Amino acid sequence: TCTIGIGANKLLAKLATEKAKPDGVKWIRPEEVPKVLEETPVEEVCGIGPKIARRLSHMGIWTLADLGRYPRDYLRKAFGVYGEILSLWGRGLDPTPLRPFWVEEEEKSIGHSHAVPRGLRHPEGARKALLYLCLKTARRLRSRGFAGRVIHAFFRDAEMRYRGAQRALSTPTSDEDRIYHTAMEIIERLGGFPEETTLVGVRVAGLEHLRATPRPLFPKDARRERLLHALDRIRDRFGEEAVIPATVLECRLTTATGGMGREREIARTLRDPSAMLE
Repeated sequence: TCTIGIGANKLLAKLATEKAKPDGVKWIRPEEVPKVLEETPVEEVCGIGPKIARRLSHMGIWTLADLGRYPRDYLRKAFGVYGEILSLWGRGLDPTPLRPFWVEEEEKSIGHSHAVPRGLRHPEGARKALLYLCLKTARRLRSRGFAGRVIHAFFRDAEMRYRGAQRALSTPTSDEDRIYHTAMEIIERLGGFPEETTLVGVRVAGLEHLRATPRPLFPKDARRERLLHALDRIRDRFGEEAVIPATVLECRLTTATGGMGREREIARTLRDPSAMLE
């Protein structure tokens, strides 16, 4: 089956796709946008989950048009940078850039984010989830031949508020232990994980090719490097989870690569509105 949605941006194209299912073609023309916004409940928008929809309903916001009419400053105060995104969606705007599938974006950072399962949303569970993400991130770094100098750790609480920070290292790394301990130092500097953490993430930037990084000088560091290479060879042969710490077994869930995904991409565009013209 195939359904096609056409619109002036990704948001409108997705709404058109939903209206065209199954096996249809729908084009939301510019003059139709106000009517579509009036008719579309907020919970039908990709990126607005049940919890956010309930909060919006308590504010008297039921449709995308209601969202667009609501003062942007109030949305920003209630939801942070996510409020800016909601305000744009309410006006039928979506600054997420559209790239051809054949164009490969230069890799500037490598990371993972993880929606924390309900049973692990306490601080200790969030730490386990973060360790799991650091393992996966370090593995991806080495498999691509990179090490990084900047560690960025972030989390989201039950109210959909994101907090995060980054720290620069003196030397580049692709070691999960160093990435994890640095990420935890960042989290502790932010006050630690909240009582309910719904998402955690880690990202490594400032990438350098492993061949260009200094070789270990001390025997302990050289042994650690050989151990990581041996573990990588085992995983290459028997699978990614052939060797993992027992503490992260309950965290083995599907992760989103690259960090916070669409929301972060939109947030970057908000800081640089000229990106909407690309």
